[in-house]
Amino acid sequence: MFALFLKKLVTYIVIFSSFFFLFQSSFGNYYADVEIIVSETGLVTINGITNYEDFQDIQTHKYTSKNGEMWLLNISVDEVFSDYLFRLILPENVAVNYIKTTPNIRFETIDSKLNIVGVGQNRKFELLVQYSFQDEILGDSSQNYFNDLQLVILVILIIILFSILMMYILAMRKNSLTKHLVGKSLIDNIEKENINDGENVVDDINNNNQNKDDLYKQKLKEEYSYLPLRQREIISILCEEDQITQRVLEKRLNIPKSSVSRNVHSLVIKNIIIKKESGNTNVLELNKELINK
Repeated sequence: MFALFLKKLVTYIVIFSSFFFLFQSSFGNYYADVEIIVSETGLVTINGITNYEDFQDIQTHKYTSKNGEMWLLNISVDEVFSDYLFRLILPENVAVNYIKTTPNIRFETIDSKLNIVGVGQNRKFELLVQYSFQDEILGDSSQNYFNDLQLVILVILIIILFSILMMYILAMRKNSLTKHLVGKSLIDNIEKENINDGENVVDDINNNNQNKDDLYKQKLKEEYSYLPLRQREIISILCEEDQITQRVLEKRLNIPKSSVSRNVHSLVIKNIIIKKESGNTNVLELNKELINK
């Protein structure tokens, strides 16, 4: 009878043991409470409390890979863990583009590093993270932008410099041409009039006993009839007077000194009159070259 009882006890123990191991295997034999640190070069360091051999104080590159600017961390275990807790610490300036792991996760930032904390029970350990370094992306884009900007600035500078050079050349040519035409215009007009009525001019000179200078002075006043009133008055006075000081001219015109100086300066630029310094004042006279010609 005792032998029968012992046999039944052994049978119960075997059945119970089988059921226990079956139940335990269905919920996993492994546990983990680990910290996973990823360096900038992709080196993965895992340490903590675990009975899973591959998670016990290791450093490896086998869990990371890189494609262009994108890094991929893939820690996937086919074994079921009864419970696990992990803290993933990524390098600084990292942006996570994709993550696949336990639903129970949270994100933290500690010392400028992104931390991902996950918890799981009775499930396979799965941690798949795609990330990239922000400074690499910004660096490439900013470098391209900087290169494009440099090219645009260079083109703009070339256009500006070319425009300034062309404006300077045109201004110099215009200034030279103006000076040339001011003198040439008087001569051409007088010559044309002399061709048309040359005989009348000779008769007038003989009849009125006027010298050639007086005639040219008269033509000079007619030629510059388009000038402002003050400048015409100055030319008229200089036609009467061979030379006159600027001080006397001021009294004759009875206008402010600054106005006289401005109009005299304009006539000098046009090459109509000549200004010579004489003591504390200036001596003014018509341009003899125009008259002689």
